[in-house]
Amino acid sequence: MKNVISVLSLLFIFLIIVYYLKWDVYDRIALEKDHRYTVGVIFKLKGELAGGPGIYYYFNYDKKYYEGVFESVNWRNIKIGDKVYIIFNPQNPDNNKVVMGNFAPDTLVVPEKGWSEKPGK
Repeated sequence: MKNVISVLSLLFIFLIIVYYLKWDVYDRIALEKDHRYTVGVIFKLKGELAGGPGIYYYFNYDKKYYEGVFESVNWRNIKIGDKVYIIFNPQNPDNNKVVMGNFAPDTLVVPEKGWSEKPGK
């Protein structure tokens, strides 16, 4: 009986891992196929268990606000109010990520629907 419970427990854990990996891969592919760029604003730096702080940002798309979080080895160079480029899927803006490299200038005017290519590319 213990062996059956152990096997079922391992199978359950395996299925959960496969489920999350599937969605991660699906989101990545969807973002590559259909994406827009916009600008997000850093609004919180919060200590995380995995090491560096979580860097929280928000952005506006189609008159709605979305949030995200990322980690960076350069977190000491990031401060609240900094503007970063965001790539997102317009069909599912919750599928988004920060485009690392440089900060967006404060003077940049962001179209309501974002850009099809990163500005300054």
